[in-house]
Amino acid sequence: MSVAFRFLHISDLRLGEPIQGVRQPSDPLKQALLAAPYQAADAAFDTAVREQVDFVLLTGNVLDLHQPSPKPLSYLQRQFKRLMTEGIEVYWCSGSLDPLERWPRSLELPQSVTTFATPGVEVVKIQNDKGSLCSLLAAGYSATQDSLRPVDFRAVSDTGFVLGATHGRIDLDSLDELPCHYWALGGQETRKAVAKGNRLAVYPGTCQSRSPQLTGACGANFVSVDPNRSLHSKEIACDQLRFARLNLDADGSRLDKLKDAFGERMLELAAEHEDRWVVVHWTLNCPENGPGQFPSAAQQQTLIQWMRKEFAGRSAGVWCNDLQVQIQSDRIGRPILEEDSILGDFLRSLPEWEEDTERRLDLADYQRLTAELQAAGWDEKLAQYDRAELLGRVRRLGIELLGGVSS
Repeated sequence: MSVAFRFLHISDLRLGEPIQGVRQPSDPLKQALLAAPYQAADAAFDTAVREQVDFVLLTGNVLDLHQPSPKPLSYLQRQFKRLMTEGIEVYWCSGSLDPLERWPRSLELPQSVTTFATPGVEVVKIQNDKGSLCSLLAAGYSATQDSLRPVDFRAVSDTGFVLGATHGRIDLDSLDELPCHYWALGGQETRKAVAKGNRLAVYPGTCQSRSPQLTGACGANFVSVDPNRSLHSKEIACDQLRFARLNLDADGSRLDKLKDAFGERMLELAAEHEDRWVVVHWTLNCPENGPGQFPSAAQQQTLIQWMRKEFAGRSAGVWCNDLQVQIQSDRIGRPILEEDSILGDFLRSLPEWEEDTERRLDLADYQRLTAELQAAGWDEKLAQYDRAELLGRVRRLGIELLGGVSS
């Protein structure tokens, strides 16, 4: 019978990389944006100490060693020394951002940190004072190899628990044919777990989202293995600032009713995430999409500013990052679509852009945008928006401007 043990799997911390995409943040939120990546890393390492894990697995992209800066370097040194004091070993596989041959020679890593800097697979026997825990098959990142094959990880002779650890893409379909019970993987911002028989492969994702494109909880993966080699895996949320994209159904464009509807949802979010910031992109769905039947751009800005004032605190809160009205073509009345007018011509032309996904959309030449549109994000690069979302914005603005309704 084997010895029970526990470990924490962390990947893609990307220390030193800022959070982007938050619009017009308040001063408290600016401070939170600067602190969140390190606080999320703190939460991960705190978990390792609190749970008294036997070791920590780092699977790459911990920091940018191509352009290293003092803060993330010194931060890591402090955490490694702290873990060593607690009797916790660290096993670190290099990633695309952190080729370990670039670690500064003047900054010596503690003896408790074992690194894997080359794509060749190395075998390490991990043990503690109670005996042998497992065999670790680990490899560093390879810039010349597009993906790693599980068969590149050679088998070991013992019958104990076997870990595989590396950074990059791997053929997950072959996992059940190989000796590794748990595959610790890195190189993906979003969490992904794949089970094949009694094998489990996990990309834990980053501990802190860096943009509104990555929504939901982010964190590390906590694994416990019992004496019978059965493993139990769970995600540990570490993020201190969370992004969300939410929908709200509303009837009409009256500001008082919209404030009531948004206020109720914002209070729910604040209660659910009372200790962290939540940055929300709202999409408003209206039952009718004709002129005057949805809030104008000016009304949307009024709602955004009201939500920011009411629900953003000094240490935590809910920040309305954006509010868009979703304009559905099937919710526009047939009389408007068929009328002989500029608005009718405009609406009838949009399906061509929606159906032909290869048709290039480019707003780069339109530089003379109003301050209101710039504040709404229309001067940002087109690549930041989903095509369908952008065309929905175009439809909404066209109806508002060509429908003859005052904002």
